[in-house]
Amino acid sequence: MTKTKKFSQSPKTYFSIVLNTAIKKRWWLYLLVTIVGIVHLFSYIRTNTMSHLVWAIFGFGYLIFMYLYLYRFAHSKDQSDFLSEKQIFFDKETLRIEETLGGSGEVPFERIQKVLDKGKFWMLYISKNQFFYVPKDIFYSELDFEMFQRSIHRS
Repeated sequence: MTKTKKFSQSPKTYFSIVLNTAIKKRWWLYLLVTIVGIVHLFSYIRTNTMSHLVWAIFGFGYLIFMYLYLYRFAHSKDQSDFLSEKQIFFDKETLRIEETLGGSGEVPFERIQKVLDKGKFWMLYISKNQFFYVPKDIFYSELDFEMFQRSIHRS
């Protein structure tokens, strides 16, 4: 099996992934709440009615609340195991991730349902909501990188 350098995912990167995923899944809700906030803000400016101000605050407050909630989730101590240092071992058929905390998991490449290339890393989905974060700079050689890339795109 080929091994990679040890790596860990930063809370900042994890927050970016969580935020982008939430926006992609619920973009319509965030757009609707923003429109409600804008419409009621303009209505409040025109009519000076308190109910319009409440709805405007709700519209913008909801977006701020979701942002802060996801930020706190990504940076919480509960995520420390998920964000801990890992190392990947792979061959042509199997991907094994070992954590420095002692846990490990093995997945055949054929179980990877979707691969998202995010520039500096890949997201390897094994189900709709479960993915592996794999940075591209953890390989010892270009040959290892190419072998891994072929294996994930073959699935």
